[in-house]
Amino acid sequence: MSMSLAEDDDKELYIDDSGCTGAFYNPRASLSLEQQRQALPVYRVRSHLLYLLEIKQTLVLVGEAGSGKSTQVPQYLVETGWTSDGRQVCVTQPRRVSAVTLASRVCDEAGWRLGEQCGYAVRFADCRSQATRVLFATDGVLVRLLARDPLLQDFCVVMVDEAHERTFHTDLALCLLRKVQRRRPDLRVIVSSATIDADAYLKFFGDSAACLSVEGRQYPVDIHYSASPVPCYMAAALDTVLAIHRRCGPGGVLVFLTGQEEVLRLVQQLREAAIKSSSGQQLKVFALYGGQSARQQLRAFENVGQANRKVVVATNLAETSVTVPGIRYVVDCGFQKLRVFDPRTGLESLAVCPVSASAAEQRAGRAGRTQSGAVYRLYPESEAARQLPHTPAELERCDPSPLLLQLLSMGVRDLRRFNFLSAPAPGAMARACELLRALGALDSEARLTSLGARMAELPVAPMLARSLLAGAELGCGADICGLAACLQHRRNASRRAKRTFACQEGDHLTMLNALRAYESRAATLAPQRLSQWCAKHFLSQRALSRASELRRRIQLALGLPDAQKVSDYRLILRALAAGHFAQAARLLPSGERYESLRGGHPLYLHPGSVLHSERWPQCVVFTDLESAGDKFMMESVSSVEPGL
Repeated sequence: MSMSLAEDDDKELYIDDSGCTGAFYNPRASLSLEQQRQALPVYRVRSHLLYLLEIKQTLVLVGEAGSGKSTQVPQYLVETGWTSDGRQVCVTQPRRVSAVTLASRVCDEAGWRLGEQCGYAVRFADCRSQATRVLFATDGVLVRLLARDPLLQDFCVVMVDEAHERTFHTDLALCLLRKVQRRRPDLRVIVSSATIDADAYLKFFGDSAACLSVEGRQYPVDIHYSASPVPCYMAAALDTVLAIHRRCGPGGVLVFLTGQEEVLRLVQQLREAAIKSSSGQQLKVFALYGGQSARQQLRAFENVGQANRKVVVATNLAETSVTVPGIRYVVDCGFQKLRVFDPRTGLESLAVCPVSASAAEQRAGRAGRTQSGAVYRLYPESEAARQLPHTPAELERCDPSPLLLQLLSMGVRDLRRFNFLSAPAPGAMARACELLRALGALDSEARLTSLGARMAELPVAPMLARSLLAGAELGCGADICGLAACLQHRRNASRRAKRTFACQEGDHLTMLNALRAYESRAATLAPQRLSQWCAKHFLSQRALSRASELRRRIQLALGLPDAQKVSDYRLILRALAAGHFAQAARLLPSGERYESLRGGHPLYLHPGSVLHSERWPQCVVFTDLESAGDKFMMESVSSVEPGL
């Protein structure tokens, strides 16, 4: 486990994930609301968009981040009477934060009250009423709505936004919506994205589909490649930004890296460099990644004045989800982090992978929004020629067991005949069936058991669902719920915090100790004192606050009381192992590494684990795996007794 500073992602003009409110960067704030709406690029195609929805069942809508499609299209539908019969417009988002903040933004624009005419539904939180006409929801919530009402009788239009992300639930929702349209020709589906393979969606939905592009303003962009492969893209990114600052004309710089830790490291290095350009400009450096608060993220959108050059170091959050103003130069490391499942080993890990051609194009497009620009790709042009056209869908690269469990719970029996947008590999599906049988979710005939049905009701991965149910049975439900919440928000403490909260049994109980301590202080300390306590102990107050709230929601979903009784740690580890036994490993006699019990694959302890500096235990269970070159590093690791 890598417990570092703080933590997730999103939308058209981003935002905070801590609750039911959010903030948008608004470059048109000086205009009236109506003028702001009419200034958005999507307004130019309003009439044609509405016409196509009258004559076609499905509309593939392609528009850049900031075009207004996510906030304006649902308002257009309400304004033109689509919801006058009481049915709703549903707009889905891959992330919880997007659904919450977009609902808030639409209410601000339309003069509605959040939860009345416009609301949201996300995992463990629902803010809507009988009066709701526009519902923002995660794509996972839409799948659950389809499970309860297969014909979606309460909805007239479903807009699947950010479809290019190709998450499990996005793809599954589109497959199910296509089936619904055969029974309900009046249901309209909008597939929306900043970058999308429109032809694939048009082919999938057939003659009933049309495509509409929202043109954005794009200035010429010069593309520069490295002459040869760079040995370290972090060092190359630092050198490139400093070279731009010394030699190039005015304009902001946007740097793409793979994750939060890299972003923070480069920000620190650039601030320490503190050089002036030939014109005397100072560097003003900002980080932009999903785990920041709204206030932190909005700093990247500030006007830094003519005496400074803005540098924004970002994850792929800045690829399509936001448009940072004033960017003239882009530095692209050429990589991204993706979850990848290997059917041969049965292991899923977080791996650094080359970006696709479409992702590289989107990154380059950030440089030409307001003036001509330049892109510096930290890889040779020969590597660009080998890039995949699009980032593979989760169905093609991730463990399909959550999808399989969901489909079986919805009554889908013959998965071979299910019409996927992109079908999982047969080997991956076989591994998923094997895992679900071992968890007790399927019987020998691959039919859903009563335990499997209960697991499918919980909006978490199958292994974690099994651990939650085991915790409830063993009497340690509250603590397992807390642990589950921490696993959703792992970056709640720095490594220095582990000295205070470390537990010799491993990372899971260490996380739980930090959460317990936070909840104990939160119940007695004033907000300012609580913030000081978190800072003193190197804890992320935001992440722990979110984890605490999520723990309560998981307990509610399980029907458990909000009890604070501390359980026997052995019961907690037994419940953890009940769901994650497939992710167990034993120490080899050499003591240098582990091998997985399932397949005998070599594994290593992550240096960030609290177990790394101790005498390594003989048997461990892990809940996260990171690929580091040719090694698999176990994160979030706990020592367990063999046979537990």
